[in-house]
Amino acid sequence: MEYIKFTDVYVSINGNNILRNITFSTVHPTFLSIMGPNGAGKTTLLKTMLGLLKPDRGKVEILGYNPVYNPISIRRLVGYVPQKDYITRDLPVKVKDVVLMGILINKSLPRYPSPKDIENALEALRTVEMEWAWDKRFSQLSGGEQQRVLIARGIANKPKILLLDEPFNKIDMSTQAHIIEFLHRIKSRNVSIFIVTHDINPISAISDLIMILNKEIIAIGKPREVLRKEVLMKVYGSDVRIFDGHPCPIVVTGDTHV
Repeated sequence: MEYIKFTDVYVSINGNNILRNITFSTVHPTFLSIMGPNGAGKTTLLKTMLGLLKPDRGKVEILGYNPVYNPISIRRLVGYVPQKDYITRDLPVKVKDVVLMGILINKSLPRYPSPKDIENALEALRTVEMEWAWDKRFSQLSGGEQQRVLIARGIANKPKILLLDEPFNKIDMSTQAHIIEFLHRIKSRNVSIFIVTHDINPISAISDLIMILNKEIIAIGKPREVLRKEVLMKVYGSDVRIFDGHPCPIVVTGDTHV
């Protein structure tokens, strides 16, 4: 049995403590949604899983690998869709080049795509229903279409773990529905999904676990165990409302993107 584990992990950036005493373990595969206020350390948690940030202390284990000491193995295992992408929107880069980046980053120099690489890139675009954009310029796509292409880049290398940082931020409801449908499909493909979100409502029903994070773990458990007013008030204070819903409660906080 494979696990994703954090044991007593502390992480600082420029001398500022961002995460403290992070301890949890999940069996692979799992769908874990992470919510919390701005500055809670949600992105830092994902970057620590990737090995982009080194803990001050504690241990991280990703399917048997330490991200700090096994970066190549982690890059092969983990796909990452960051909140703010660094592709300049005005460059004449094509969609196919963006998606192939997710594959070529793991190849030795010189990095040229093989026929199999191209096949995998096309398959990733088909998964998010963007195959038609293969030869389109990335800058010509709408914001929602660009987000779907970036998700295709994250899954092009067929990772065992997919990390998504605010994938629903500033996209329309139709695109959000496409992304949720995609996440629901790959949930059963032996892929663990860790997703950071301000609005838990669209994905609570397909989440195995929900983590409430505010520099430390306030709660982690099944949706109905965690989405309770007495738990959420520890993070959001009185600025939280819970409505009965099926299969999961509906949560409204002042931090929710509407």
